[in-house]
Amino acid sequence: MNKRTTCKVMVSGCLLASVLSGCASPTGESGTTATTEATPVPPSQRTDEAVRQAEALREQGLLDAALAEFERAIAINPDLTVAYMGAGDIHAARGDYPAAEESYAAATRLDPRNFDAHYGRGLMLQLMDRVSEAIRSYLRALTI
Repeated sequence: MNKRTTCKVMVSGCLLASVLSGCASPTGESGTTATTEATPVPPSQRTDEAVRQAEALREQGLLDAALAEFERAIAINPDLTVAYMGAGDIHAARGDYPAAEESYAAATRLDPRNFDAHYGRGLMLQLMDRVSEAIRSYLRALTI
């Protein structure tokens, strides 16, 4: 190759490289991006975040907000025992024993080997004077 051909090849190569690098970038500018689409967050991560947030809010005494977060976690994943337990604990602390019993009952259906769920349900049943049901729930807890 002569000097002129080599120069043409090098210039052509540089032009091609700059065009291709512009094509790879969404804005046509090297090193920057146009709008990027948000990567969808998996449901398990969303429920973990909701439960963590609910527990933090509960520790701060913000029970309404904590209950809303537990309910959000349940809406995302209706099989999340820990969210039912958290909601049950909040209902119990407020004295809403029927709602607490429902939450604990849901937890026992999802996780029949969960001592705390059976015990919590038994306690709520006892506080509502449903003693025979409470005894059954306590006995289930004791067999775990």
